[in-house]
Amino acid sequence: MTEQNVAVLSRRPELLATLRERCPDYHFLEGPGRDDLDSVAAVVDDDSLDQVTKVPASPVARILLGAPPASSNDDSVGEIHIARAAFLADPVAILNAASQMTIVRRDGEIAQGEMHMAAHLQQLIAITDTRVLSERVSKSMLEILKLPFATMLLHDPRFERFMTTFSDDPDHLETGEYLPGVPHDLLQDALASETGYAFERPRHGIDGALLFPIQLEQDLLGVIKVNVPSHSGFVESRAEQAMAYLRVVQTVILNLYQLIRSRELAMRDDLTRSFNRRFFEAYFLEEMERARRYKSVLSIIFLDLDDLKLVNNAYGHMAGSKVLQEVARRIMAAVRGIDKVVRFGGDEFCVILPQTDHEQATAVALRIRESIIKRPIELDGDMDASITASFGIAAYPLHATNTDDLISAADAAMLLVKSTTKNEIGIARAPGKRM
Repeated sequence: MTEQNVAVLSRRPELLATLRERCPDYHFLEGPGRDDLDSVAAVVDDDSLDQVTKVPASPVARILLGAPPASSNDDSVGEIHIARAAFLADPVAILNAASQMTIVRRDGEIAQGEMHMAAHLQQLIAITDTRVLSERVSKSMLEILKLPFATMLLHDPRFERFMTTFSDDPDHLETGEYLPGVPHDLLQDALASETGYAFERPRHGIDGALLFPIQLEQDLLGVIKVNVPSHSGFVESRAEQAMAYLRVVQTVILNLYQLIRSRELAMRDDLTRSFNRRFFEAYFLEEMERARRYKSVLSIIFLDLDDLKLVNNAYGHMAGSKVLQEVARRIMAAVRGIDKVVRFGGDEFCVILPQTDHEQATAVALRIRESIIKRPIELDGDMDASITASFGIAAYPLHATNTDDLISAADAAMLLVKSTTKNEIGIARAPGKRM
């Protein structure tokens, strides 16, 4: 039999000596014991019953030496009441019974915990809204950690940026950074840590932070940042429990991410792999609202290929499709990661430029124009085709303050170029000014 720990509370030294002598398969600890020593039972002598509350909580069985209480309640579950003399007559038998009781109760708690987790996972799996899932997971983490505030950021493949999907932290701000409110050093520590998380300890009255990354192999899909107030008395073992929970539910988060990713594919144009009108309508509205909320700027570039019909007539529609594919590739290579290239229809494209004014948008348009005209597009065989485009630029809030007017302003600027010079860049007129 493996030696097992038993806590002993008694003011009589001879009780501890007697148990050590007569029960060699048990290791007796003087005092209430500690959870980390994993006691299987606690013996409380009749002269120490007033200290019974100091004994580690359930599921440790408690052997109370003395007369049983007149009435029992739920608090007495897991207690063995026995006279002192009867216990000392055969302590091994009583300790074995208490040990089995503890094992059964622990197994029951583990099974109950597993059933609870299984039910919890079933609830999470049924969720298809990222924000609802983020709230459930974040609040479960806070319950484990016994801390007040958390923020979850998840990578959104539609917008190719990290979005705040849940936060109850009054100090959390959307700053437009790569990971808003997440220090770079803390992120690197979390990614390199063997524990799976990073802990910035509170110091000198300054709050600390916990950071839990959510990863798919080597790809960072999100983080959960938890504030650790300096007065919280936080115990780091809770972080290990929270990380164990996150490892279990992370699969659900990853599955939802994959679902969103597959939906994102439905927002791509089949021919050019740029975004389609369906994406444009959702994303452009969201970026406009973001610019309005944070008093930022936003620009769009409309460009229409000049004389693509001549390519179709000379080389066929397959050649025209190849030109569209190559032009889209060159446009996407000429813009930033946060800029979105949309095939607006036919041979017309739109580039959405967050946090970009009309002068910066003009520089982007010049870069795209140069990319398109710098060399001919190779077609099948020895054939190639040269193509140009007409550009129109409009910026929020300079040229318009809503999506429809901004689109109209950029389109009008592009059409003016297309009907005159072609292969140039037009800027929308500000309201109240003539062209």
